[in-house]
Amino acid sequence: MSELKRYHYPHDFTLECGVVLPEIEIAYHTYGTPSAENVIWICHALTGNSDPADWWSGLVGEGKLFDTRQHFIVCANVLGSAYGSTNALSVNPATGEPYYQDFPLITIRDIVASLDLLREHLGIRRIKTLVGGSLGGQQALEWAIQQPKLFDQLILIATNARMSPWGVAFNESQRMAIQADQTWQERRPDAGLSGMKAARATALLSYRNPKTYDFTQPREESAIENFRACSYQQYQGDKLAARFNAFAYWTLSKVMDSHDVGRNRGGAMSALNQVKTQTLIIGIQSDVLFPIEEQRFLARYIPQAELTEIDSLYGHDGFLVENELMTKTIRTWELANQFAPREEEELIIRDRVRVDVRKGFSEYIAVENISFVATPSTVHLINGNRIESENNLEKIGQALQELYDFAPLSPRLPHILANTRFVKGFDEATNRMFFADGRTHTLPSFPLPVR
Repeated sequence: MSELKRYHYPHDFTLECGVVLPEIEIAYHTYGTPSAENVIWICHALTGNSDPADWWSGLVGEGKLFDTRQHFIVCANVLGSAYGSTNALSVNPATGEPYYQDFPLITIRDIVASLDLLREHLGIRRIKTLVGGSLGGQQALEWAIQQPKLFDQLILIATNARMSPWGVAFNESQRMAIQADQTWQERRPDAGLSGMKAARATALLSYRNPKTYDFTQPREESAIENFRACSYQQYQGDKLAARFNAFAYWTLSKVMDSHDVGRNRGGAMSALNQVKTQTLIIGIQSDVLFPIEEQRFLARYIPQAELTEIDSLYGHDGFLVENELMTKTIRTWELANQFAPREEEELIIRDRVRVDVRKGFSEYIAVENISFVATPSTVHLINGNRIESENNLEKIGQALQELYDFAPLSPRLPHILANTRFVKGFDEATNRMFFADGRTHTLPSFPLPVR
């Protein structure tokens, strides 16, 4: 278990809307011991909190995908939420009373600014993996655009480049339910709570889909009322009301509406092109709130992105429910990504091999402690010889795969050659590769000019 921590920022915090908060507080959780290379930052969704081991327990914990024994995991509660960060129930220093309905408009960019303040407070200079789904994915994407060199890996799940009119309409419908509650204008913590229950029930229709309800809330053959789907909607409204408040719900629905990475950046395509991080995008084919076309758009315009589309009965909520599928998808990509070339940086990869990636006439990788290096356009065999060849990487990848029976990890496999640590040497006269276990393999003929 990890205890809730708080960071108090005692200075003016200027919001995108122009309002200045005289101070802010950020609630957060951490797991593990930090190092320069093991930080995983998780961004939570709409009604989530800063403890991912609570709401993402299938992925976060000892021995799980985000292993708390190996990584330093950080998750911060977003501004406006009900779980400890500055929100509408916080005391306004100017009045000495809670903000209530006077709490200002918060945007995704404001939240990202607060996350970066926390990062600086924690002394984190590099984040290995930034991950978020839904509203969390919106935060992660915005942060990666603002600071493209801060992250090694970016994982965006069931999210988009901007909140669509369809999504905004869903959110407005939920706010209308809150407004219809006669208590909403009262200055008390439980104002609008009944309206929020109806809002939550409405939201569930976008988080799931018709097949979800057919499977989980089937009709009883003889029933003419009191259907399972009815009691389920009531239950979900009551469940949220026991842990959340209408002020936070209102605020964060507005936060989602504000999301548009292209605002004042020349459009979404231009903004997405600023992401320089190896990126995994996961879309859910049955998602009606963040349709799969939105993830395809991200993959099309983020330079180093790979898209995986998953099939889930649970729609948008699939990223919170499909633990095994999410784990397999992310692990496969991470293993492949360990050996993907990066630009102008130094990093540590599996087996503690140090890789220095630079840009020249063509990208190349110089690796200590192994004798074979490959990139998408060249091959360097560092055993006293330097050999360069065009378009041979796929053939070498196939040879390694044959010898060591490695299943294809992703379309990037020819670019990755995760087996390179097994290669001992190469005889350019015979096209023979020598492996550490004594085996050899003759590559198909292709020109290998010696430099």
